[in-house]
Amino acid sequence: MKRLFTILFLLLGLTLNLKAEGYSVDDIVEVQTENRYRFVVNQDGILSDEAVKTLDSLCYSLRHRGIAQVSIVAVNDIDNPRDPHEFAMELFTKWGVGNKERDNGLGILLVKDMREIRFVTGYGIEAELPDAMCVRIQRNYMLPHFRNDDYSTGM
Repeated sequence: MKRLFTILFLLLGLTLNLKAEGYSVDDIVEVQTENRYRFVVNQDGILSDEAVKTLDSLCYSLRHRGIAQVSIVAVNDIDNPRDPHEFAMELFTKWGVGNKERDNGLGILLVKDMREIRFVTGYGIEAELPDAMCVRIQRNYMLPHFRNDDYSTGM
């Protein structure tokens, strides 16, 4: 009987460890604090190096021209159970994405294992990038590539 409890205890421990693998907001590294030319967090290597360089360049250009401040995060998983939209809101708010006066932030969160992509926009860019347009971009340009495990092209 003691052996059975030991085995059950070990299995429970393994199960809890598997559930705890998702990132918390505090686990995501804000790359821009280390390098002002970086805007893409790719801690799990979901995106190719070339895609990260291209996205970083695009995000820098948008920021430099005063159009938008963009941060992109691609991770395998987040804390479960956790709503990806709430996670994205908390993360990008914590980082202060967007200019305070213009509220022109755009945060993009890809959670691969949950098959979720979320856009968080500041009020200052909602006229140019309303929710309906974000959904169309995801549905028409991103998701077809994601379905083929081509996250780099989709992003």
